[in-house]
Amino acid sequence: LTPLVTAPTLTYLLKRTSVPTYSHLRRPVRTMAPGVRAVIAGVYLATFANICLAYPSWNNAWWPRDLLEKIDATLEELERERPPEGPFVCTTLKSWRVENLIASGTEGDRIDRIIGYGCEQPASSQTTWICEPSRPDTVCAGPVLGTVFNWEKEREAGPGQTSMMEEEDVELGPGDINSVVLALRFTDDGEEESEEEENAQEDKAKENANTVDTRGMADSSLQVVNGWPAQNLGLGQVSGVAVCPAGHVHVFHRGDRVWDSSSFDDAEVYQQQDLGPIQADTVVELDPITGDLVRSWGKGIFYLPHGLAMDGDGNYWLTDVAMHQVFKFPASGDSEALLTLGEAFKPGSDDKHFCKPTDVGVDDATGNFFVADGYCNSRIMKFSKDGTLLLQWGRPSPPGYSLSGPPPGTFNIPHSLAMVQDRGEVCTADRENGRVQCFDIKEGKFTRMFRERDFGGRVFAVDYNPDQGGVLHLVNGPTLVGASLPVEGFTVRFNDGEILDTFRPTKRGFGQPHDVASAPDDSAVYVVEIGPNKVWKFVPADEQPNMIPG
Repeated sequence: LTPLVTAPTLTYLLKRTSVPTYSHLRRPVRTMAPGVRAVIAGVYLATFANICLAYPSWNNAWWPRDLLEKIDATLEELERERPPEGPFVCTTLKSWRVENLIASGTEGDRIDRIIGYGCEQPASSQTTWICEPSRPDTVCAGPVLGTVFNWEKEREAGPGQTSMMEEEDVELGPGDINSVVLALRFTDDGEEESEEEENAQEDKAKENANTVDTRGMADSSLQVVNGWPAQNLGLGQVSGVAVCPAGHVHVFHRGDRVWDSSSFDDAEVYQQQDLGPIQADTVVELDPITGDLVRSWGKGIFYLPHGLAMDGDGNYWLTDVAMHQVFKFPASGDSEALLTLGEAFKPGSDDKHFCKPTDVGVDDATGNFFVADGYCNSRIMKFSKDGTLLLQWGRPSPPGYSLSGPPPGTFNIPHSLAMVQDRGEVCTADRENGRVQCFDIKEGKFTRMFRERDFGGRVFAVDYNPDQGGVLHLVNGPTLVGASLPVEGFTVRFNDGEILDTFRPTKRGFGQPHDVASAPDDSAVYVVEIGPNKVWKFVPADEQPNMIPG
């Protein structure tokens, strides 16, 4: 197209050249009307402009490399200088801190929702959160009616940067809106850090890393019992563990069946039904002292075991993610279920179906039970003892909540349930959100949350024990994004969320822990793993020599 940029130029060349190769072009152009030639010229000019001018990118061979570098630098500088949109200000220096909170609203109006804005990069709104009246968030806890909101939670401003939200009372002044909009304003400290300060911070980071690496071993109050169980149980993928009222340990495993990427199709339908149920006893009962096999059952019933719970009468409550069903079996372990919920191999999200249910929790006081319908539906369902649906709550966590965490009552795989009988609450391990959420067992209202950086972003299982005034035992999982943290167990005080202890079986920690349970008197904690297909027992250090395998 270059020699044919404009029709007048082409005409001029053709009139004066005697090169034979242009003879077939001279006649058509000479006979063209001036208007036609002008149109052709415009088309050629537009094409040339599109190629050479409209696409200054590295993929455009028309543009010189040094010129593209200058353009990129100029655009980046303009972006840095552009005022950010929204009621927040971000800066680019190393140290960020929350300077203030901004609020406006109509005094006395009902607050329908709270929208918070945060940012992790200059001039961008990477994070938002929304709190609804029925789901008060920990970062905006307070009444949804009235004129004052209290903020008293520390939040992480960005990777490696910490900000503090000091406790504040934000008065709602007169205005013409009926919602409250809060914004975090991040500012730098106005000074570059000195080399000494940087070195001190590096030393502190190394010290913290060493502390994380060594904790949960010799200094832990829970130590692994080596050689328990003594016999090889021949377990498959171990998905569940529970302790019955008598203190015996019960394990749910998958035999020769493996859950992998080919197990389900896009509609969550199990693809290996033709294999039939697992032809091995999938439920194993162990002596808590010796670890010896007491009995086993469950052959020819399950396809892909997942959750296991036991009620005060010793009945078994089990979930099968392949069958999308929940079962109650008698304490005797008979092959006939006392109760079955869901339709075999039919995933769904209505009141009669589940989609890969993960766990069950039973309220012994009433007989009501809760099901974590976790992998697809992100909900918790409450049933009466006869299987009638009474209540359900939960929805998938929306994206973009990296700063404050997703709102309460939203889940990214509610993976495990723990009944907190003495407080009337049920807690769930919100696996991919790296937290534990608790709810009132009567109405399903959010009550509290446990979310710590040490958890590493994933919490696979949680168990409650009333000992020590009430504690949670939980296990995290391998970190998928960001800095790698140890895969270990945690003992957390229920009242205030303080981490009392960490524990792991080896220096490297767990491989793929999947469930956790504790003895009725909290004399032992049991963790099962899917990767090594193993059951671990931990007891207080004063009952076990301080020996940790390498």
